[in-house]
Amino acid sequence: MAACERAKQRRLEKEVELGFAEEIVTDDPIDRLRISSTFFPSKIGGVPAWLNLQDLPDSRRVLCSICQKPMAFLLQIYAPMPHDRSFHRSIFLFCCKDGKCHAKNSSECFLVLRNQLRRENQFYSFHPPPDIDEMRELSIKSVSDEFKPKAWTDLCDVCGCRGDKVCSKCHMAQYCGREHQTIDWKSGHKGICTQLLCAEEGFDQDQIVEGSNTRFRTKVLFPEYELVTETEPNDDTNDDKSEEEKMNEYKHFVQNGTVLTDSDSDDKELESLANHGKEALIADKQFRKFKKRVSREPKQVLRYHRNGEPLWVSDEGKPSDGDIPVCDCGSERVFEFQVMPQLLNYLQVDCIEESVDWGTLAIYTCSQSCGDGSAYVTEFLWRQDFADTGIPTSVLGV
Repeated sequence: MAACERAKQRRLEKEVELGFAEEIVTDDPIDRLRISSTFFPSKIGGVPAWLNLQDLPDSRRVLCSICQKPMAFLLQIYAPMPHDRSFHRSIFLFCCKDGKCHAKNSSECFLVLRNQLRRENQFYSFHPPPDIDEMRELSIKSVSDEFKPKAWTDLCDVCGCRGDKVCSKCHMAQYCGREHQTIDWKSGHKGICTQLLCAEEGFDQDQIVEGSNTRFRTKVLFPEYELVTETEPNDDTNDDKSEEEKMNEYKHFVQNGTVLTDSDSDDKELESLANHGKEALIADKQFRKFKKRVSREPKQVLRYHRNGEPLWVSDEGKPSDGDIPVCDCGSERVFEFQVMPQLLNYLQVDCIEESVDWGTLAIYTCSQSCGDGSAYVTEFLWRQDFADTGIPTSVLGV
C-alpha cells in the first residue's frame, strides 16, 4: 500500500472528537471523586489527576524553560490505546502563566507528558469503577475504599505536582519548591503552621489546604472544569461562495462601507477584518476552513484525531515535516490532539498582565506509544500563534 494510502486509511480510523469545558459542582462529592485519578478523568485546570501515582516527574521538569518558574497544569486527556501496555493512557499539558514568556512566540513555556499503564497494575483495580448512576446508589466511602489507588507519593499542597519538600517548621505542609512554599505561606499557612505544630497526632492533613486562603492558589492554578467529549457533527451548511466572491465582497466593503452578503456573521467578520486591515485573510483558504469548521460547534476547546491532521488557524506558522522531532525511542511522532483558542475564554487569563494567548496548540505523540508505565514521557507541542498569522482574536470569536 502506498504511503499516501496508508495515511488516508489512518485518518479514516476514527472521527474527530471534540472536547468541551463543563463546570464542576464543587460541593458535590461525586463530582469531586469523578475528576480524581480513580476515574481516569479528562479535565481542565485545578491540579493533575496523575495516572502513575508513584513515579511522578521531578519538579524541575515542570519549570518553564524561559522564566524557570513552575508551570501550571492546563489540562489532561484520557486516551487509552488498544493494546495492553497502554490500557490506561493519559496525556498531561502544562503551561506557564507568565504572559511575558508567551510573548516570545515559542513552545518553551509548555510541557507535554504522556503516561500509560497495563490493565493489571499496582495502582488501580482490574475492574472499571462504577458509572455515575451506580455511584449515587452507593456510598462515597465504599466507592473510594474499593477503587482508591493503592500507592501514592507526596504532592505539593499548592499545585499537585511532586512535593518532596516540606515546611521546616511544622513538617506537614509539602511543596514542589520554594516558589510555591512562599505562595502558601502568604496565602494562609503562616497562620496555621504553629497550630499544626501543636496539633494532636491524627490531625486531618487536608485542613492544611482547606485552612489556607485560596486567593493566592487561584493565581497559581487555572480554573477547573471537566473535559467532556462528543463526536464532531457533520457539516449541514451550504456555502457555495468562491474565494473570489468573498474577496469581491471585501473590496466592495472597503470602497463603499457596505456589504453584499445576506449573513450577519459574514458582515461582522468582514467589518472586523477591514478594521484591522487584514485584506490577505479573505484569501487565506485555511483561515476560511478554520472558521467554517469551528462554526459547527463554536464552544469546542479541544479536537482529538490521532493520526489525523490539525485544523490550523492559517496557512502561516504551520510546521514542516522536519519540525516534528522523532520520539526518544526512534519512532515517528503523529498528531494526536489540539487545544483550541476558545479554551482561553475559560482560563481567566484576561486579568493577567501580558496575557497568555495562542492560535492553536498541536500535540504530537509517539506513534508506537512507547513506555512501560514507569515514567512520564515528554512529547512534542507545536504552537501556532495569532502573532504569526496576523489574525485578530476578535475575528476568531475568542
